[in-house]
Amino acid sequence: MSSRTADRLVRTVLLLIGLLNVAPAAIALLPERIGSTYGVSGLSADAVLMMRHRAVLLGLVGAGLLLAVWLPRLRIAAIGAAAVSKVSFIALVFGLGANDALTRVAWIDVAALALIGAAAVLVRRVRP
Repeated sequence: MSSRTADRLVRTVLLLIGLLNVAPAAIALLPERIGSTYGVSGLSADAVLMMRHRAVLLGLVGAGLLLAVWLPRLRIAAIGAAAVSKVSFIALVFGLGANDALTRVAWIDVAALALIGAAAVLVRRVRP
């Protein structure tokens, strides 16, 4: 695979995973979506606040990935942050157990983590 092809694949993966991370950030502004997105109800005001904060952090990871599409010097840091975010959520869900909605989100993160791993390998090919 040429360096140019590898770069295109990296950019595509960063764009996809970046959008995947930015999407839940809407919960920071639309907290009424927490229940349908994560399958939880009856949350206290403090728990809603924590979920909204989580949404902002996911948005920041997504923004970093999206910036890394155009700024190659950010790619390693963005990939690392995304991997830590995904691995920690996956470990918590499968280690402690969770409802069906959260488990579905964790499986999406497993797929995203595989793509992040592929991007990490490709970034090494593209780097000078």
